[in-house]
Amino acid sequence: MQAFFNHPPPDGSADTALEDVLIDLLAQAAPGAEIRAAWYTFSRRRMARAFVEAAERGVDVRFVLGNTNVQAGCVDWDAVADLKAGLGADHVTVCRPCADGGGCIGDGINHNKFMTVSRLLDGSTDVVMQSSANLTNPQLHQHNNLVVIRGDAALHAAYRAYWEDLRRQRRDLDYYHIEDGADGRRVYFYPRASGDTVVSIIGNTDCAAGARIRVAMAFFTNARLEVARALADARRAGCRVTALLREEPPTYPGDDVLATLRAGGVTVRLFPVVGERSIHSKYLLIDGQYAGSQRRLVWTGSHNYTGPALRGNDETLLRLEDDAVFAAYEADFAAIEAAIRALP
Repeated sequence: MQAFFNHPPPDGSADTALEDVLIDLLAQAAPGAEIRAAWYTFSRRRMARAFVEAAERGVDVRFVLGNTNVQAGCVDWDAVADLKAGLGADHVTVCRPCADGGGCIGDGINHNKFMTVSRLLDGSTDVVMQSSANLTNPQLHQHNNLVVIRGDAALHAAYRAYWEDLRRQRRDLDYYHIEDGADGRRVYFYPRASGDTVVSIIGNTDCAAGARIRVAMAFFTNARLEVARALADARRAGCRVTALLREEPPTYPGDDVLATLRAGGVTVRLFPVVGERSIHSKYLLIDGQYAGSQRRLVWTGSHNYTGPALRGNDETLLRLEDDAVFAAYEADFAAIEAAIRALP
């Protein structure tokens, strides 16, 4: 398991680090293997070429995309047109194309950013790639993360089955379910009709023992005020809580969210959108007593702290338990915090 991050520089130039990881993975896909990919938005022709080149080597490449990848008149973006031309239109499913809203399963959007690869040239099998980044130009200027997991057959099967459900496009606003992989990995699939996964996660943390909670979040709206309250309650109970949030008034973060976090003593640092530069990652780190034992956990994926991410969107949230991966996310968190402090 490996974690990767991009760190867009202050001068506004692009950082293609995560794309480079994806391109290397695609180049390593073995002939006869299968790739299944699901993305919200896809405008990067460089990435379309990499997927098509894998198909030309004999890899079975298939896509599920959100329905917003179009120009006026429902004309595909160039990168999507490239995928359809290179893979075959029947290998690219666009969920409810050109409709006003509607994901593949939920009634919001297909907000996913993941890929599975059955086999690589180095002998690796059951590969899962989960990212926070869309394959679009603005994402090269925003802080994102990506994790690659190899050899976890149960996790690969869970993602693979979810991809098939996305492709089938059967509406289910109570689709939410949880699947376990190896070594403490767990994946949560949305939409969820009731309850809030993140509130439950925070509630499992023993703050009396001084656990540390860190959040890096692109979008945190008043619709998820219960999450803000849970974080504030955790701080009052003894947890050390820091939140790095994208600032894009008047919506992100919500006024009630900010007021609740600050009233509870949570350390909040805002990363304003400067040009296209800001936070697009969505992760939660917990270091301490969790569910009865000392653990270091990462939750990452496509899931923002918004109402649609919980109730209407097709989303994936992935839990990871690995000291090296946790340390990598800690370092990224520190880098984002330093970038915020360096802003004029």
